[in-house]
Amino acid sequence: MQIGRLSNGRRRLLSLTEVTGMTDNVISMQELYRYEPQSGPGGQEVDHWVSMGISPHSPKLLNWWRSQQQQQQRQPAPGGR
Repeated sequence: MQIGRLSNGRRRLLSLTEVTGMTDNVISMQELYRYEPQSGPGGQEVDHWVSMGISPHSPKLLNWWRSQQQQQQRQPAPGGR
C-alpha cells in the first residue's frame, strides 16, 4: 500500500500493490488498483479507483477482485455512457 497526502491536505491510500514473488534480493510486485481523484459537481474532489486489469495471485484477493469486476459491469458508467 502507498499512502500520500493530496493537494487539499487529506491523506489517501494511493495504490494497492501485491507482492508476487521474491528471488535473491529482488521483490516482484504488481499494482492492482490506483487512486485517481476526479472533479465532481461544484469542483469538489471525488474519489475514483482504477483497476489495472491484472488478476491477483492470492486466492482471497482474486475472489474479491472478481466480485468487484462483476459489480462494475452491473453499474452504469459515469456520465451515462
